[in-house]
Formats: sequence, structure tokens, C-alpha cells
Amino acid sequence: MELFLLALTAIATVVGTVGGLFLQHRGNKHFEEQNRIMIEQGGGSATQAHIYKPPRWPFIAMALMVLLCWGGAIYDQFQRRSGGQQSLPASWNSYPLKRVEHQRFKNQTVKLDDNEYIDVIFENVTFVYNGKAPTRLNGVQFAPVKPGELAGRIGSDNPVVVQTLQLAAAIDAAGGCNATVTPGADIQ
Repeated sequence: MELFLLALTAIATVVGTVGGLFLQHRGNKHFEEQNRIMIEQGGGSATQAHIYKPPRWPFIAMALMVLLCWGGAIYDQFQRRSGGQQSLPASWNSYPLKRVEHQRFKNQTVKLDDNEYIDVIFENVTFVYNGKAPTRLNGVQFAPVKPGELAGRIGSDNPVVVQTLQLAAAIDAAGGCNATVTPGADIQ
């Protein structure tokens, strides 16, 4: 859809620019003819040297503005496509997740994106989720910890995921849970 809008904008600016330049040129020719007639009616000689020629800088300025607008739109499209955001599959429900089964993760970092953990035990792990692919946890267990120790941590390099985690922690806190989330911080 974005590509369609970009193409539509490009076509509209080309048509508008060409049409505007054409009408401006016709208007300038009209004013040149009016100037010639007025000079001849005044008794002067209407040589080409005396006929007023409008400046060319408005044409150049308009062309530069169109090029800058197109450049900005193309740069925006390039940034969106290469800027870390990947396009998501049509349905995350049918996304082919890598299955990780019957393992124990202890004192390590666990990548959540693109993985399904089945009957897995987690003990003092750091989860990393960047929102680039779905994840699923089925029948997982968290090893018991002593009071005051961290059950696990969760982090992300994606600011949208961090904001979502902070929102979830705020909702949990409103319900009486003592969870806090900040970028790179631990969750208890």
C-alpha cells in the first residue's frame, strides 16, 4: 500500500509540475505579447531586447522543491525497508516456529523470537524478545528461587517491545503485583 501511495504521489507531482510549468510558460508568452503591444501603442519600437522576460529562478526553485520531496519520500521508503523493521507474515498463528523441547536453561540468555519452547525448565534466565517473529511457551516451568532472588529477566532492543513490557508491568502493579520494567532492567 505504501508503494502504491508513493507511486501515486510521484505521478501527481509530475503531472502537477509539468502542468504548472506549461501554464506558467503560456502566461509568460501572453505577458510578452501584452508588453509588445503596449510598447508599440506608446510609439516605441518593440524589439526583443526591450520585451520583459520573467526570471527563471521560480522554475528552478519549483524543480528543486519537487526533487527534495521525492528524495525525502524515497529516503523514507529506504529507511523503513532497511531500518530494522521486517515485514511480518500474514498470520503469526501459522508462523513456522523452531521447536525447542525437553531442555533445561540455567543462567543463560534465551532468545524468544522465532522459537517455541515445549516442556522446558527455565532457571535464572534472561529472555530476549525483539518482536521480529512470534514465540510460544507450552508447558514450561520456572525453577523455584529463594525470596529476594530474580526468577528471570526480560529485555529487548526494540523500543516498542520495551514500552509494551512497561505497560504490562504497570497493569500488573495496579493489580498488586510488584513488577517493574525498564530497558535493560530485571523483572522480579
